[in-house]
Amino acid sequence: MKTRKNKSYTSILLEEMNKTEFIKANELYDLLKSQGLNVVIKPTDKAFKAMVQDYNQTIDSVVLGETLEIIGVPFKATGYLHQLKTFEYNDYKGNTEIVTPFMTASSILVIGLYETIFETYTGKLINF
Repeated sequence: MKTRKNKSYTSILLEEMNKTEFIKANELYDLLKSQGLNVVIKPTDKAFKAMVQDYNQTIDSVVLGETLEIIGVPFKATGYLHQLKTFEYNDYKGNTEIVTPFMTASSILVIGLYETIFETYTGKLINF
């Protein structure tokens, strides 16, 4: 993880996409915000590409009822919403939630879920 000062905000750049890096970035985010800075957390291109390579399963390859663990978060394929596959997971507070990645069936699943995964570990949005 590294930081970069921009004109009106500071970027926290994730160099790896994993639970430990997410939690460290969240702690740094809170520290910088407490100092009155505008802060955004986002992955580096290298980290994003590595994540996609590590978790390259497509949405259409997931069978209903199947549970996959992506970056440590279990997602269970539960059904369809307007022909888009839905997944059940436990959020930051432990509540069961449903997410529907708005992507074509042949898309790589982790691309549609990495923001949800980050929020599951930190309670915050990535790229904001």
